[in-house]
Amino acid sequence: MTALWTGAAAAAATGGTATADWQASGVSIDTRTLQPGDLFVALKDVRDGHEFVAQALAKGAAAAMVTHRPEGVAADAPLLIVPDVLAALTGLAVAARARTGARVVGVTGSVGKTSTKDMLRAVLGGQAELPGNFIEDEPLAAQHGAVQPVALAQPVALERTAEERPCHQRERVGDAIRGHQRERVGDAIRGHQRE
Repeated sequence: MTALWTGAAAAAATGGTATADWQASGVSIDTRTLQPGDLFVALKDVRDGHEFVAQALAKGAAAAMVTHRPEGVAADAPLLIVPDVLAALTGLAVAARARTGARVVGVTGSVGKTSTKDMLRAVLGGQAELPGNFIEDEPLAAQHGAVQPVALAQPVALERTAEERPCHQRERVGDAIRGHQRERVGDAIRGHQRE
């Protein structure tokens, strides 16, 4: 197992206290998708994530990020105790971003994000394996004012600058744009014919 986080590094990133020495190979906010070795983050939403800490540890979580030791959790359980779990998760993300040399592309705005993401995928697909969108629960993200962390968990390292990339990749952008425009024109025509 390659350690993504150690108890000491996570404590430093979050301002928390690790109750034991542990190493985590991933991070999870959901016991249904938790993998053995993950750090379980007990966020509050409709239900309090602290209710699932014992289950997460039983499924093999390396540790759990909590505000307090939940009822039913052993005194020697590996925990990362923090004042605010969401703020600590943000601190963990900031520390993860700071330690990578990857170039990150952020796409924001109210219109065109999906099209732009698709065009970027078409252009950058030959550079590295591109991760998908990691937000599984968009209402949770919206409730907490989170930005969709497309490349938070697995940053994409680009080896060449735009000027160094072969011309055929710039052509792929043009092809992606033209293809997208054809689809939009076709959608508009079909929509007009229905009216």
